[in-house]
Amino acid sequence: MEALRSPKNPEQKIIKRVIALEGDIVKTIGHKNRLVKVPRGHMWVEGDHHGHSFDSNAFGPVSQLVPCFCKSCMSKVKGKWNPIICNLLCSFNQD
Repeated sequence: MEALRSPKNPEQKIIKRVIALEGDIVKTIGHKNRLVKVPRGHMWVEGDHHGHSFDSNAFGPVSQLVPCFCKSCMSKVKGKWNPIICNLLCSFNQD
């Protein structure tokens, strides 16, 4: 999972699934290029509603930052807390 600010509205926070990391080739859905190689230091993120989600298919690869362990940037999966890769520089805690 990736927490990031929306490129359309920086006041809005969005959470997307990480689909591919640097060097991976992604088969896109509605992106200007059918296949995209994710550049170094970036990742490809997508939402759960393919074709109806504002994600990398709309805005391209996003910068890959380090995992964030602050309380607001953790995700609970199968009863275990996991860090979300946070592209917000912990701004969840600053709001």
